[in-house]
Amino acid sequence: MVTGVTIGKGYDSTQERHRDSGRKFDVKNLPADLRRVYKHLEEMYDEEYALTVVFAIRTAIELHRAWHVSLLINKLVQQLKDKFDLCMTWDLGVTDLVFRVEDGMYELHRRVPYDYDSEFQLLYSKTAVALVEGDIGVHDALIFQSELKEGKHTCPNGLLLRSNPVRLILYPFQAATCCVIFFKGDWRDAVLSALCGITAGLVEWAMSSKLLFSSANMKDSKSLIDVMVGLSTGVIGGLFYAYWSDQFCLSAAFCGALYWFFYGTAFVIGVLEIISGELQTGVTRFLGVAIKTFMLSLGSALGLTLVLGNDVYDAWTNPPGSEICDSSFIENKWWRFPLYVLCSVSVLGQYRFVTTLYCAGLIVQCAAYMAQYEYTHSANDRHIYDGMDTVSGDFLGSMVAVATASFIAWTVDSIRYRTRIVHTDVNNGDKKSSLCGKFAQNGCRVIARVGVRLGFGRDLSRRCSEVRAKLEERSKVQRKAKAEIKLDDDEEATLIEAAVEAQEFDVWSLLMPAVYQLVPGSKLAMYWYNTIFPPQRFMDKIVVMYNETDDLSNLLEDDEGTNVTVNSAGNALWLTSGALAMGLLLGLFFVRCFFFVILTVTSPFRNKSKSVDEINEENAFSLRRFERQGITRESNDDDPDGNTDWSADFETKWGGGIRNRKDRTSDPRM
Repeated sequence: MVTGVTIGKGYDSTQERHRDSGRKFDVKNLPADLRRVYKHLEEMYDEEYALTVVFAIRTAIELHRAWHVSLLINKLVQQLKDKFDLCMTWDLGVTDLVFRVEDGMYELHRRVPYDYDSEFQLLYSKTAVALVEGDIGVHDALIFQSELKEGKHTCPNGLLLRSNPVRLILYPFQAATCCVIFFKGDWRDAVLSALCGITAGLVEWAMSSKLLFSSANMKDSKSLIDVMVGLSTGVIGGLFYAYWSDQFCLSAAFCGALYWFFYGTAFVIGVLEIISGELQTGVTRFLGVAIKTFMLSLGSALGLTLVLGNDVYDAWTNPPGSEICDSSFIENKWWRFPLYVLCSVSVLGQYRFVTTLYCAGLIVQCAAYMAQYEYTHSANDRHIYDGMDTVSGDFLGSMVAVATASFIAWTVDSIRYRTRIVHTDVNNGDKKSSLCGKFAQNGCRVIARVGVRLGFGRDLSRRCSEVRAKLEERSKVQRKAKAEIKLDDDEEATLIEAAVEAQEFDVWSLLMPAVYQLVPGSKLAMYWYNTIFPPQRFMDKIVVMYNETDDLSNLLEDDEGTNVTVNSAGNALWLTSGALAMGLLLGLFFVRCFFFVILTVTSPFRNKSKSVDEINEENAFSLRRFERQGITRESNDDDPDGNTDWSADFETKWGGGIRNRKDRTSDPRM
């Protein structure tokens, strides 16, 4: 990664070896239109340039599918473009992606559905970083991408949790815990929410099943998932309310069960895109998510009405003052935090978070939640008539999440860098590890071994050590450089996986699950529920009651009565979305400034035995993460100055002639 002390060298000159590994990517596996573009580019330039364009396009598509943060994907693809001087542009919309190659000579369109997948996102982004840093070649990068899509190089238990029927285990846990933690439900509501949640999972599985809906007349079944999930939730909730007990908090049970299907993170991403100038994508994302949430709410309201009929309004809007939907059930309880941890574990499973890093993910989630919860509740009495308690709590929670995720990512990178790279002399192979370095290295090995024993890890360290030992032995026997020794495909794949895994840790793979639990997807659902079942009717009843006694003073002094506007779901949605987006932006900015200052101040006192170039290389290793993972939009417009001499610029750039398809020397990329 760092010039002169690269990750590749840490793995026995991986960079040179991978360029001569002998493995070739089969372009026949590409889609027909992308294969045609590849052939034309290969004829115009060469194979490597054409494959790099293919890699950039595939990276954008697959990260959009698993990550769906267009601003971050744009930064990574822009680095590929700048590194290899690719002549291409792109538009990354909410679901529609457009790629233009060679000044619009070729244009590819893709419509990509999205689903958050933390491990896939992490490894895919690391693969792109490894190619940018020169640690792997383009053939191996494309092969590694294909193997990732096949499920290789990932934790098997993560894929197991993401696939039905095992995935159904996560639904009831997340529904029940969210019902109690976020929506003022009790244990009875949690049971109802868990039942609705697992039913919703079964409905989603059935509606998306190719076996059940493979005929031509049922191809639109996926578009009905939100409606059918909401309908099933409403029917089950209505049956429990009508035939078991009328003391259920239906809003808590429904929001907990449907929390899985709310696109809460997209609200914050949409606001971030609008702030960053991506108005079309941000507004489209925000409105699209709002409509999908409305369909979930409307479907559940319809199912509830089918069961309860005319009593549906009274069942939903419990009279003020009743003990139903009372937040005091969970406030100040010791088991609130363990319950949140259980909720966080189910969220990590939903995201296919890297299993061996669950502890890191939980730390970020719990730190963000505690900051948000503690500040909001401590400031609630001071902000009775305004919403600044909500704004401040969400703002603080998002900043704490960013700071915690950044610190963990920096720690992981530092341990990997110092134990695998800095303390290894690549010339003689002797270890020069300090006591702290040896302790960190042994600790990482113990964690890796425990993970492998439990079936959570990929046992990469052991496999890589065996391949490196074999490479060292063959190098001595054959008296050849390691880069010239041929290994079999599995051994080459192990070295490639090690080179990819050694890249800098992605902060957003840690951050997204925490943001998911902070975002207001459920608040927008409550906004739609309040539209369907307006709570004003009971307020009117209270006014009539007080009018009959000619005593309105209590009503006017009642916090609930005077603070209806501030605490409305619609206002809370905007306050929380804006506060979280602002917190993420400022959190990333302050974290980057903090690390920059720390590195600058401590540089003269660290590593006195090293040269200035080596110190700068280590600083670049620490700062490179922030260069790739900022959320702000970078302008890609390179409009020429009107006073520029066009003919001179043309002469300088293109050598005064039109690019020849076979004349590589006339192309500035060569």
